[in-house]
Amino acid sequence: MEKRSSLRRRITTAIVCSRLRSHPQGEDIEGRLRDCCEQGFAAELRAPVSPGTILVVRAVGPAGSPAPSRSVALAEVRWLKPVPRGVELWYTAGLRYLSSY
Repeated sequence: MEKRSSLRRRITTAIVCSRLRSHPQGEDIEGRLRDCCEQGFAAELRAPVSPGTILVVRAVGPAGSPAPSRSVALAEVRWLKPVPRGVELWYTAGLRYLSSY
């Protein structure tokens, strides 16, 4: 049974995530959006992120094309699942919006 109160929309957009910290450190995490709804979104990430982590998520354009940053959201990682993709290991994450700009 579906838990969310709004419908998901499929979307394929490249994103870059960074952990929210008071001092910049760590590397950006590349990924792509899979779907979104009013409360949050699902994304495929190239690196694991622990549930509860707050991320700054920047949409950088359609997957595979270089484009300037178009929107930014603050989101909390709610769940994470490893997903093998050939020889690479990606991670599907469910994120809940905290705020968006």
